[in-house]
Amino acid sequence: MRYFQGFGVVMMSFFVTISALATEPLYDRLSYKGQAGPIYQPGTGWLSLPESERLQALKREERCSAIGGPLGTYKYDDSRLWITGLHRCSGEVALDQVYPEMVVPTLAVWLSGKLVAKLGGVVCTKPSGAWVFQTELALDVERGVVLSVSEKTNDASACVELPPVLPKSTPPKRK
Repeated sequence: MRYFQGFGVVMMSFFVTISALATEPLYDRLSYKGQAGPIYQPGTGWLSLPESERLQALKREERCSAIGGPLGTYKYDDSRLWITGLHRCSGEVALDQVYPEMVVPTLAVWLSGKLVAKLGGVVCTKPSGAWVFQTELALDVERGVVLSVSEKTNDASACVELPPVLPKSTPPKRK
């Protein structure tokens, strides 16, 4: 009996360990100045796509361990965000397969708000485990038009966590 209990504990720890190694979710993708990477809306994680019966059908039929899909493939060009296609676990999806009325590229007029893109390769990993990408963009978008953008270039020094700076203490006054 103890053998079976011990075996059960081992199997449970195995499944807990495996679940911690779950597949990372899919992200919308952005290309800009020869770099590519994930783009997302802080707080939601994904960008919205126009509703479509075909989109819903693709979501229902997808069998994938990653959360998400189909998601958008975008490019940032001429102060605008353009959708150029869709992707999911099983690969690329032509834009006209879901949206027959759209031509490539189409201005992403359904996108508004603050967006973040992390482009290029991962230059380092912070001690917390967070990846630092070569380029980070913060975009303010209104109906697909980029109103403002700030661009930050990172190198390995972005992962060095400096010790906190303590205020200088003054010695106590003598009486």
